[in-house]
Amino acid sequence: MSTKDLARHLGLLKRRSSTLGQATKENKHQIKRKKQIYDFIIILDFESTCWKDRSNGFMNEIIEFPAVLLDLSNGEIVDKFQQYVKPSQHKILSDFCKQLTGITQEQVDSGVSIRQCLQLFDGWVKKVMVERNITFKLHPTSTSTNSTLIAKKCVFATWTDWDLNVCLKYECKRKAIPYASYLKCWIDLKKTYKDFYDRPPKGLSNAMEELGLHFKGRQHSGIDDATNTGYLCWRMVKDGCFLAVTKSILLNPNDDVNRIITHQPKGIADKTKDCRQTKLNFHTPKAVDEGIQQQKENDRIKITPPLCNCGRRCKRKRVMNPGPNIDRVFYACPVNRETGCKYFKWEEKLGQEIEHCFVGNGDSRQNMGIKFSSTKNRGSLKGVCSNLFRT
Repeated sequence: MSTKDLARHLGLLKRRSSTLGQATKENKHQIKRKKQIYDFIIILDFESTCWKDRSNGFMNEIIEFPAVLLDLSNGEIVDKFQQYVKPSQHKILSDFCKQLTGITQEQVDSGVSIRQCLQLFDGWVKKVMVERNITFKLHPTSTSTNSTLIAKKCVFATWTDWDLNVCLKYECKRKAIPYASYLKCWIDLKKTYKDFYDRPPKGLSNAMEELGLHFKGRQHSGIDDATNTGYLCWRMVKDGCFLAVTKSILLNPNDDVNRIITHQPKGIADKTKDCRQTKLNFHTPKAVDEGIQQQKENDRIKITPPLCNCGRRCKRKRVMNPGPNIDRVFYACPVNRETGCKYFKWEEKLGQEIEHCFVGNGDSRQNMGIKFSSTKNRGSLKGVCSNLFRT
């Protein structure tokens, strides 16, 4: 007699009932499938101009604007949007860019400007909102057409913060193009993946392979990347991942993007109010108002770029990569890093050193007779900066 048969004979081994096992599986399935805040997710994955030599200082411009609409009730992609965009600063694509993205020069030449693309995308979003009864409000109310039908919540998602926090944001800032407020709040699926599975993914395709999924289509194709990100997002939801917003620049009054006012035609304001695409005339606390006034005062301060160790006038640059120093301004040697002197200094540090050299018995600016907010005395300030950083 085997040990298992002996244990069953002595009553030490009990057979689990099939109904109990079925109930256990159902409970496990319910635990995995958590109730999500959002009913739909629009996934974006931009493709932009790029070069093999990243030290050329060229700014990225969107050349493919894709989006897919993912239904979180069944994991199906129910709608798509794709538009090629014609760059305005660097109109000729590099060979590296064409080989990486698969986008041809003819496709971008026949595309539209980024301003027109945002208008087309906004029209697609409004169409989806009507067809799917979608809203971007966190606490939706009943719709006007059917008082018993509650609008379904939707949010945007990307793989990393680069698409919305760097690429679109800074291109619109450079070109003074306003865009809808619903694009200023999103879910970073890469960060969510890392926090949920407790391991950092090496890339989108690698993250899919770790979960037993296969990448379909061409990598670095915007529409294919967005579609596969949707498949990965649905797998994360099935595994029990709770999706929540990870980044928002909507309520940051110091962000220059929020100072570009969007003007709306009549008749559209009611529909787009759910998307928060209104003039930013909300009431801010007193402390925020004072911070904005201080920021305006700082913007009027004129600082002449210092001289680097090579004797050249430094270039004023801004940190574009996501991280703790994003949006910070610094001065660097105008020559590339390999042959230059590698001079580097943060702008606020430079301002502190200029203030320090003016220190006297009273107010430093009054003692030197220099008004930082005035352009009349820029010559004297320029001389001070040049002498200070000549060595």
